[in-house]
Amino acid sequence: MLRIRSFLPLAAAALVGAGLLGAPNSAKAEFIRLDFSSNAGGGIVIDPTNVGAAIGTVHFNPGTVGAGTGTMFQVTNSTGVGDSVGLFGDITGTYNVNGPIVTAANGDQTASVVDGAGATHQVVIHDGLGNDFVADVDWINIKSSGAIGGLNAQAVVNLTNVSYAGTNADLAALATLAGNTRGTAVISFQLASNANLHTLFDVNTSPVRTSFSGSLTATPAPAGLVLLCLGGASLGLGGLVRRWRSAPMAA
Repeated sequence: MLRIRSFLPLAAAALVGAGLLGAPNSAKAEFIRLDFSSNAGGGIVIDPTNVGAAIGTVHFNPGTVGAGTGTMFQVTNSTGVGDSVGLFGDITGTYNVNGPIVTAANGDQTASVVDGAGATHQVVIHDGLGNDFVADVDWINIKSSGAIGGLNAQAVVNLTNVSYAGTNADLAALATLAGNTRGTAVISFQLASNANLHTLFDVNTSPVRTSFSGSLTATPAPAGLVLLCLGGASLGLGGLVRRWRSAPMAA
């Protein structure tokens, strides 16, 4: 996930330099990323129990220690004004992992992820004033790469039905910019040094729980529109966008 995080500000800077976003101060309003991490005692649970055709499931447990008790994650950083930092949130529902597990030449493994049990499959951030940022989330796939695992590691747009009616500036910016076409959620989690998806779902017989971190990101325009706006300069930025979307998650 460090590659994802390190690239996003670089892409925003490239847009500013091309004149698409304007001055650096205004660029902050045109791109926002909220980072978060799991609360103590909680985490992501990877369960190898078969559910129908699924080879296993993934869900998130709430924290059990300290201020985060009862919620699943806390916002730790923002590229916006920062008033979301410290807020708590949840990831609802269970997600089915479908085979086959695909192994790349470098040993990375991926499998598809679809909605499973649960009335909702959402990322929720509570603003502490009675209003929630809510977005439906499709995790697309699960990936193992060395000692790192991830959901939606390629950072594909995967947030829809985004809403927020409160006054928190970060959450309002995230909801406004994400809309239904420009919001992305990614998750990374630590694995045992010898673990991969095959170990997690085909060898293990009991669920594994581990801490996680992630990011919610929204940008003002799809890559295609950006390339059209940049004209002759589009090739360089297009290469950056392609590398961002295809970069593997790293520790």
